[in-house]
Amino acid sequence: MIHLKISNIDEINDWYTDEIVKIVKKNATISIIPHDHPFVIKLDNWLTDYDNVRQLISVPVDILRERYDVIEEYCRIIELFTEGMLYERRIRSIKSNRNNKAKYLEKRTEYIEDHISELLIIYEKLNTVKQEAKISDAKQSWKNFENMLKDAKKYIDYSKLFIENHISWAWLDKDSYLKGELVSRLNIKVCPYCNRQYIQSITKYGNKKYLGDIDHIQPKSDFPLFALSFYNLIPACKPCNQLFKRDKKLKILNPYLEGFDDAAILELRYASVKELIGEKPVSDLRWTLSGPQRALSEEQKNLIKNNIELFGLNEVYKSDVDEFQYVQKKKYLLESRSLHLSVKKIMAKLVHWYLGDKMYYGVSLDSDMFQNEILSKAIYDIVKYN
Repeated sequence: MIHLKISNIDEINDWYTDEIVKIVKKNATISIIPHDHPFVIKLDNWLTDYDNVRQLISVPVDILRERYDVIEEYCRIIELFTEGMLYERRIRSIKSNRNNKAKYLEKRTEYIEDHISELLIIYEKLNTVKQEAKISDAKQSWKNFENMLKDAKKYIDYSKLFIENHISWAWLDKDSYLKGELVSRLNIKVCPYCNRQYIQSITKYGNKKYLGDIDHIQPKSDFPLFALSFYNLIPACKPCNQLFKRDKKLKILNPYLEGFDDAAILELRYASVKELIGEKPVSDLRWTLSGPQRALSEEQKNLIKNNIELFGLNEVYKSDVDEFQYVQKKKYLLESRSLHLSVKKIMAKLVHWYLGDKMYYGVSLDSDMFQNEILSKAIYDIVKYN
């Protein structure tokens, strides 16, 4: 939800990449497993070039996909499997589709035709007739469709054996100093996924301790190739990483690259005047796309909706209604034109003028500070838009 703004991110990325390339050179091995799949050979060869490894570590995944066909093909094969499971579940859950064989055939065919190039890679060892038969069969029933996804999963698992010779999260996971130094240099104090938990490093008895986790925005269980990639490692709180996100397949915003900004806001929903003026906590609240939006593509809208759903933002923020009531009351004192509140209003204006937003509302009302202040995005939205 929070767009991380780190002034020296390029410097941190360069330092991290140098350290990881050293680790890769020390630990990488040549595969002794025989492999005769052309794509796996292509990927294996690509990873033996340390210039490519440096790119893999330091460059965002979307840019890697644009630069290298082998990365684009790798991602599309994995997405064929991960998105295929979600696709089947979604299509079969639509009531109007149930028991409609023609509609199911149409939807399976659409999905398969969109992923023909990936299927040809998976079935590249088969002759043309058998390839066509496999693909045609997958269109005919959900059971065959699932068997196609299983073939994709076997291929993915097979490729993992070779990737792990070149890239492994275990190499960094056991290096507590390097992990600690990374989060220390990033200096992100509040979880970018929820903006509700502190995650900074602390020092106790001379040892650095980290209050948060490092999340893989592209799950390392699905995308082991990006397990050490800088832009895939997101400092996050333990509830967001371990309770909500885990290894779920939903695509979400990458906080290094984008956040909600003004495209999604916390909207308070009032049931009475007392709620409006902060005399009572609000009845309901929602993160919505109804803010003063910049031009958003459908993909961006879906990513924002996925963030809201995956991290349960509508649910977890309801526990903060007392805090938001306090903010709403302070805002009302500043903005009210009611005569009987004139003295209080004058005092509120004086306090706000003298102390500023940070002391008056508890946060800076500065989007550049969201990553350092708990609930700052929500309070900003309440003050600016509610």
